[in-house]
Amino acid sequence: MTAPAWAGSYVGLQWKANGTDHGGVNCWTLVRLVLAEQCGLDLPTYDDTPVEKTLAIADKIGAEIKCWRDVTGRQRMAFDVAVMADRVGHGPAAHVALFVSPTDLLHIEIDRAAHIVPFNHWSIRRRIRAIFRHEAFAH
Repeated sequence: MTAPAWAGSYVGLQWKANGTDHGGVNCWTLVRLVLAEQCGLDLPTYDDTPVEKTLAIADKIGAEIKCWRDVTGRQRMAFDVAVMADRVGHGPAAHVALFVSPTDLLHIEIDRAAHIVPFNHWSIRRRIRAIFRHEAFAH
């Protein structure tokens, strides 16, 4: 499966620790930007917490889990959010990526521009800890 055309407008966005728009984003604000522009969802920015404190951001997201459904192990769809471990695949889940199709994720990291990577790619496959779907898409 190939990524939808709309996903191309996010490919190449640059990493910016506290960025929130097309001028630069971090992993969470990329997810937030796409869901706002493509789906009309207004998610929190967590801009009161530095991006370097990813575990604190993860705790804040966890506090709002009521609006997210765990769909790990079920059929994936565009706009699902993958919760991931760090680059090495160890440690706590403190990174996110967005499914743009059932097989592809939009993903950004500190030293890489936003790009699309297949779900089963070696660089992320073992890092994914859970997959969540916002209640707006949970039929």
